[in-house]
This record gives sequence, C-alpha cells and structure tokens, in this order.
Amino acid sequence: MKMKRFALKGLTILTVVLLVCAFFSGTVRTITTPKVKLTTPKMGKLEEKISIGAKVYFPEVDEIKPELEEGVTLTVKKVNTRAGYIVEKGDVLIEAEVTGYSEKLETLTGEYETAEASLAALERKSTDIRVRSADEEYVRAHEAYQSARSGSLLRRIALDTLLESEGLELEEDGSLPEKAGDELKEAYEEYMLAVDEMESAQKAWDRSKRYSIDETVYAYLTEKAELEKKMEAAEEGIRKLSAANAAASRIVAERDCYAASVDVAAGDVWDGSKPLITLSAKKADPVFRADVTDLERTVSKKAEVTMEGRYGKVESRVNEVVTDTDGRKYAYIDINNDVLDWVGSVYSLMQAGEKEMTLVYKAKEATCLVPVSAVHGSGEDRYVFIVEKHENSFGSTEMTVRKRTVQVETEVEGVASLSEDISWYTLAYMEDRAISDGDRVMEYAD
Repeated sequence: MKMKRFALKGLTILTVVLLVCAFFSGTVRTITTPKVKLTTPKMGKLEEKISIGAKVYFPEVDEIKPELEEGVTLTVKKVNTRAGYIVEKGDVLIEAEVTGYSEKLETLTGEYETAEASLAALERKSTDIRVRSADEEYVRAHEAYQSARSGSLLRRIALDTLLESEGLELEEDGSLPEKAGDELKEAYEEYMLAVDEMESAQKAWDRSKRYSIDETVYAYLTEKAELEKKMEAAEEGIRKLSAANAAASRIVAERDCYAASVDVAAGDVWDGSKPLITLSAKKADPVFRADVTDLERTVSKKAEVTMEGRYGKVESRVNEVVTDTDGRKYAYIDINNDVLDWVGSVYSLMQAGEKEMTLVYKAKEATCLVPVSAVHGSGEDRYVFIVEKHENSFGSTEMTVRKRTVQVETEVEGVASLSEDISWYTLAYMEDRAISDGDRVMEYAD
C-alpha cells in the first residue's frame, strides 16, 4: 500500500516537472524566435503624388492693336475691364483718344483754311489771266516729271544701299547678279518701275515743252496747284485723324470671351508697340499651366490633379502636355466648373498668382507592389524574405523565411515597385531583429 502511494506521488511529481519543462521550452523558443509582420504583394499601377505650381493661362489669344499712322499715339482715358473678367460682344473695353487730338485738328483745319483763303485771293487777282488747256497740260506734265524723277532717285539710293550691304554690284547690262537676295530683288523691281514712270513722264513733258507758255500764266497755275495740294493734304490729314480718333474712342469686344490681359491703364500714352488688351480666342475656360520640364516623371494627358478649395479638395485633370517656343514643357490643367465653384473665379485665380496643386502620377503598366520596408539591401543587391509554412512533429505550424533577390524599379511614398511578379507569395517584414535565409520566424501577435 505504501509502495502504491509512493508510485502515485512520483508520477504526479514527474507530470508537473514535464509540464514545467514544456512551458519553459515554449517560452524560450518564443523569446528567441524573430517576430515579423506578414504582407502579401499585389499587382497594381504605382501612384505618386507630386506637388506642382501652376498659373492661369490662355492657350489661344487675340491681341488688340489698332493700326496707327506714323507719329500718332493714343492716350488711354478709361479701362472698363480687368484680366480674368468675362466680356460680352459689344462691351466697351477701353476708351481712348488720339494724343493731342484737339490741337492737331485745329492745326490741320488752320492749314486748310489758310490755303483756301490764299487760293481765293489768287483767283480774285487773276481774273484777267487767260489760261489755255495747253498751259494747264504744260504745268501738269512738268510737275509729274519732277515727281517721277524724285521717286526714281529715292529708289536708286535704296537699291545701292542694299547692293553695298550684300557686297554686290549690278551687271554690265544693268541687271541683278544671281546671288541677289529677295529684299534686293524687290528693291530692284521697284527701281525699274520708277525708271519706267520717269521715262513716261519725261516723254509727256517733252511733248508739252513744244508749246510756249506765258510766265504770268505759269506763275498763276503753279501757285494755284501748290495751294490745292495744301488743301488736299490738310483735308486728308483731318480725315485720317478723325477716323483714328473715332476708332480709338471705343475699343469694343467683337465676341463673347475673356480678357486675358489688360496691358494699359488710364492716362497711358500708347504707341502701338504692344497690345492695348489681349482677349481669349473664344469664350472657353482658360487652363492652369504648369512647367513640368524638370519633373523626373513623364506627365501624360488625363493625369489626375487635385487642389485645395474652400470646402476641401477639388479634382481636375491634365488635358494636354505641350512644348512651348521657349523649349520648356508645360502641362495644361482643366479649369472646370468644380474648380471655378470651389476655388474661385478666373479673375480671383489670376489675382492669386501661382496655385499649388498635386499631380497624381500613375504608372502606365501594372507592377508588383510591396512596402518599401519589406525590401532589404541597397543598390543592385535588393532582396525580400518569402515565408514558407510547414507543420512540425507536434502538429504546430512553423514559418521559415527564404531570401529571394528582386529588382526594384522605383520607390514612391513607402511603396516599392518590383520587376518580378511575386504576388502569390507571403513576405516577412518589420522583423524585431535581423533575420537570415532559413531562419524560423513567428508572426507578431495581434
């Protein structure tokens, strides 16, 4: 009986010892085994968010530049619009006048009246002069010949100047050398026409010279012609001045559009060297223009763009990517109704200057995407740890890691894009200590 109790007691003690050993064995294994997190790669298109700055831009515009006579300028009296405003057909955009209009009109009017009075006086004192048709023809032919000769001389001077600049001379027969440029050819043609006109005028003058003319009659007709020329010149000057002033008084929009830029202000004197105002080519929303020349990513059409609005983020997209005349590459981003409603009017956007926004870059092709922290190594030596699961002799599942070399195409915001498709594997990462190929690991407990 005593032996039986002793055996039972010994068995109990042995069981307890075995249980304690098993407990501490598991504890030691848990303490010494690296802990990892598990992740499954997935196939997808890598996205990257890139901050860019863009300004309001009108891709197509019309410059409003009224033609001015030489020496004429305009003084701006009033500007009725601003850059970014919508204008409608018929709106008066700018009011101006020919600089010194009143003074110039008074001068021309005075010249006309003076010549007219002188002509009237000449007619009154010449009532007894008998003028023949031959006399009038004589004076007209003489004036025509003098004018044609002066014109021919001016054309020859212009031709000689161009010949000298190109280091050429006329051929012996008076023709142009073969090396003559287009400008020189045009000047030569104008000179030859002037020569023909002079020869025709000289023939008419030679015919008229056969008839004698009284000196008194000649003086009368010459003075009369000179006064009539002055009147014609003054009248033509008044007409042109009045037309220019009428055109400048009201610069009117010819269609519905936007004012893309206003290049003058009230009080400015405009000489025609720049536009008065620039209008959009048609009534359509302008775009944001962003310089993307130096971005490492290739920006494509329809790429998504987000920006901050009054009530959160506003979405838009790239509608075109162009290379401008300055050699820079620009992305045109839609200013759609959402942008106008939640970010501001075209005018307010132009006043704000550059607008910060986010370009969402999306790769053209799907690749294998994994957390950057799951990729080890550096440079060309990059690898991941693939998890292999198997059952031990006690029926428990154990995990072992195997090292696998990978090629990283790019890394964006914590995500790595791999050339290899390993999307059917489970990867170990975020280990609590260094691990190596073949190591047994445990998953972090939740």
